[in-house]
Amino acid sequence: AAGELPFDHADIVRAARERLRGKGAYSTIPARLLPDIFTMSELQAIYETVMGEKLDQSAFRRKINDLNLLEEVEGEKRQTERARRPTTLYRLKAPLAIFDRRI
Repeated sequence: AAGELPFDHADIVRAARERLRGKGAYSTIPARLLPDIFTMSELQAIYETVMGEKLDQSAFRRKINDLNLLEEVEGEKRQTERARRPTTLYRLKAPLAIFDRRI
């Protein structure tokens, strides 16, 4: 059928997706799929995509703030379709972080 991968490539992609999903719950790996500068909504969306589940917005933001992973990009904001006001932009503080608890 159209779109099928040859050989064992579908198994390789499936294993990679499962590994990313597992590590996404306790690391900043999903954030690495975003550009260097991003909004909090974009960060939550990538975690939801990687983990395959909807995350509570306030709990997600509280956890991200508690982990102290992000720094605000000073003097820059971005207008998004969903927001009435320009949105704060962030970047990761450190290259890669692994933490104890699930997002």
